[in-house]
Amino acid sequence: MKLLFDQNISFRIVKSVSANFNDCVHVSKVDLLNATDMEIWTFAKGTGYTIVTFDADFLNLATLKGHPPKIILLKTGNRTTIEIASLLIKNKDLIVSFLEDKNYSMVACLEIS
Repeated sequence: MKLLFDQNISFRIVKSVSANFNDCVHVSKVDLLNATDMEIWTFAKGTGYTIVTFDADFLNLATLKGHPPKIILLKTGNRTTIEIASLLIKNKDLIVSFLEDKNYSMVACLEIS
């Protein structure tokens, strides 16, 4: 499961979730640290990543352009990296279903709060 963490999430998240989500990367590691949303979108689409973000602009892109890539939109407010990692791990089954279950194939965005 390929997760691409947006710049509004600490790069430290990758280490915190990698045991549960084995193929994840932060935008800073793929030369997209200050990239536009469209550049991140294009990269994710071309490489098969799902974007994990706080930025609702990605939901707007999904509405306009469809998917892939899929979006996991975190609606948590201010939380520590450890709290965000715990939230993602707690919702792992839901995330796996969202990304792999054919019943969710037409759904572009998963909101987690």
